[in-house]
Amino acid sequence: MQIERMIRRFREAGLKITPQRVAIFEYLYTTTSHPTVDDIYAYITGRFPSVSLTTVYNTLQTMVGLGEIEEIAISHERRNFDPDTRPHSHIMCVKCKRIEDIYTDNLSENCLPESVRKRYRILGQRIYFYGLCSRCVAEK
Repeated sequence: MQIERMIRRFREAGLKITPQRVAIFEYLYTTTSHPTVDDIYAYITGRFPSVSLTTVYNTLQTMVGLGEIEEIAISHERRNFDPDTRPHSHIMCVKCKRIEDIYTDNLSENCLPESVRKRYRILGQRIYFYGLCSRCVAEK
């Protein structure tokens, strides 16, 4: 369903549908791991050894531009991608770097002081939390 929508969106934008792009779509829409460009590249080269890192990166940037995925800048070391564009926040383990989604109604524009809400029309939000996951805590 989501893969077919991406194929349609790319075609509507006048872009080619290649097996490599379809593999990128499949990978993104079947994982909840918030992969990096390198994660996706490693997966894709297993199926298409001649694909370039530039192809993966450009495909991801096109998807971001179409509003189909989000680029998450939760870490200064790397950028992750999230195919779930519904409003939500993220938490990252500072040790293993695993990222999880957080869905809650409590993290909304209503959390802002009224003085800020009066001066701005809120268009969106990105809230990141950092901590240690239970696996990393257990390793200590």
